[in-house]
Amino acid sequence: MTGLSRERASGAVRIAMLLAGVVSVLGACTSPTGAAGGAASADTAPCPRGHGREIADLPRLTLDCLTGPGVVQISRLHGKPEVINVWASWCGPCREEMPMLEREHDRLGGRVLFLGVDVKDSRSAARSFLARHGVSYPQVFDPDADLPLRLRLQGVPNTLFVDASGTVVDRVIGRLDEQSLAEGLSRLGR
Repeated sequence: MTGLSRERASGAVRIAMLLAGVVSVLGACTSPTGAAGGAASADTAPCPRGHGREIADLPRLTLDCLTGPGVVQISRLHGKPEVINVWASWCGPCREEMPMLEREHDRLGGRVLFLGVDVKDSRSAARSFLARHGVSYPQVFDPDADLPLRLRLQGVPNTLFVDASGTVVDRVIGRLDEQSLAEGLSRLGR
């Protein structure tokens, strides 16, 4: 083998190894069914399952889980107090309030359901955002902004505080701050 053909062979081996590494990484990003991104992140809670009767304060709407398989029926999430945060990865105020929501989610444990509703976004941008910001509470995907439309919410972020019976007891339009979050949680008895 000449020096030139050895270099070409060596280059071909490096390219083959690089491609094998890429295929391996991409394979790790698929769910057990083979669909990319279908499995829940190890750091994100699974989406809640609705139960009980439908609640009039929340629209009859079913959204895909963003962080794992399944769907969420928004009108059937009652049973415990909820904080429903409508956000998008491209929203600056959403980035500012997300760490505060995550802290309260951690502090309150399972006593309050925190649910993020990602709107007008792409799944990949939303998932990257959640991973970058270490968000662990469940998330649903609403690319057409059906929930804000039905609740007559304009823009993002918006946050709803829903008591255990399913009644919306407070709304914060725009970015949450420590005081507005504390007031909303106090209306939930937390």
